Amino acid sequence: GEPSAQDLREVLALYLQHTEKYRQHAPGYAAAGGLYLLLGEPGQAATYSRKAIAIEPDYLAYRSLAIAASRLSAFDLAIKSAISASELNPVFRRDIDLMMSVAYAYISIDDVANAKASLGALLRARPEIRGHEQFDRLVAFVYQRAEALERTVD
Repeated sequence: GEPSAQDLREVLALYLQHTEKYRQHAPGYAAAGGLYLLLGEPGQAATYSRKAIAIEPDYLAYRSLAIAASRLSAFDLAIKSAISASELNPVFRRDIDLMMSVAYAYISIDDVANAKASLGALLRARPEIRGHEQFDRLVAFVYQRAEALERTVD
């Protein structure tokens, strides 16, 4: 099954010890960032992901930073980080959490076209996502926001 929060915290403690000992080892910071994300701590996830990127940019660090930034309402950073992640990993469109976070970031800055494009790319890469509760809610939100923006223009 899924690891418990306690399990994640135990693994996180090991990575934090690792980063204290090996301060220039980017994967340790990236792993800590990902674990903080899983633990629902986007601020810490962003901090450790940025440390990893400063040492050696990699997909997982940018991915964690993009998702964390979206959760922190730092939408421009979320989009920039997702773009950087996509440049490092061409199959990023299969990453459900990343693509949904980026779509949310786009719609939050009223960029309807890119929000729809992100969701469409995810649906093409992962057709099984149709019917997934979070995906369906996000699609509905994007289309409701698009309609509201159109009414504002009229």
